[in-house]
Amino acid sequence: MAEQPPPAESGGAATQAQGSRGLAASLKRLQESVEDQRHYEALQQYKTLFYRSAARKKTEALQVLEEGACVLLRHDCTEAGLELGLLLVTHLKTADPDVSEPSKRSIARISDAFGRLEEARAKHIKFLAQAVEWSKGKEKGKCGDPAIHQRLAQAYDAGGEAAQAHSHYVRGADTSAFLSALERWAQGAHAEEEGLFVVRAVLQSLCVERMDSAEALLRGGTQLTKARLEEGSPQYNFCRLLIAACRKKTPPLFQVIMGEYAATVRADPSFPEYMGRIGEIYFGIARPKSGLQGLLAGLFGGG
Repeated sequence: MAEQPPPAESGGAATQAQGSRGLAASLKRLQESVEDQRHYEALQQYKTLFYRSAARKKTEALQVLEEGACVLLRHDCTEAGLELGLLLVTHLKTADPDVSEPSKRSIARISDAFGRLEEARAKHIKFLAQAVEWSKGKEKGKCGDPAIHQRLAQAYDAGGEAAQAHSHYVRGADTSAFLSALERWAQGAHAEEEGLFVVRAVLQSLCVERMDSAEALLRGGTQLTKARLEEGSPQYNFCRLLIAACRKKTPPLFQVIMGEYAATVRADPSFPEYMGRIGEIYFGIARPKSGLQGLLAGLFGGG
């Protein structure tokens, strides 16, 4: 019997395949333009191709910007790479408000391309800060994607910006990296202050409703060398009981902790405000307004 020819593609499938081949050819030509050092020309053409693709198919539009940013960054075109990266984030705010995994992978790929360029750290941070805002999605008060926070924390940390790094490590995806950073930051601290680094991180994690992270930080804090939190110490017991009270939502236990561990609560000027926020979140205990509370609201109010 004669071999039958393969069935012809349907009209829709054929058009889609042709479009994919056309996009791949366009991206190849643009990469060649970058390799020939026609950087500005390539940037403008990437943007034109993006707008054209966005009108037809959102996934293709995302591919154009992701590929363009990465190609330009590989050739040290940091300003152009940032421009396409920010355009991608702006696009995602309307095209993917639900924060899908493919979109997060695009963010990660561009971040990796930035990460190899030490001199582009400020631009990397600007890109990731916008990506964090997108990753909060439509729900008011969300903190954003932990993996993107982690990248932003590490970018700040690499530049020696500890305060900014700390804020994002709290919301990040890797408590081990956070603990390593705490140990570094504790270098030079007085011995009586060392345990406070972990206590502060635990309280801040509870303030952004990340109890699992708070528990992981407490466990890991007992294994540190410099910022060690001694198991069984008043500071350790304070954190352990506080996490348990938050899990069980038992206001009487919270009130007991506030009384029994008043010295620990007073050990740092920010701790009373953290405890006030924790009381509000987990136990419905209203607190009076204060100037520092307004600052903490900015730090922990889903930012």
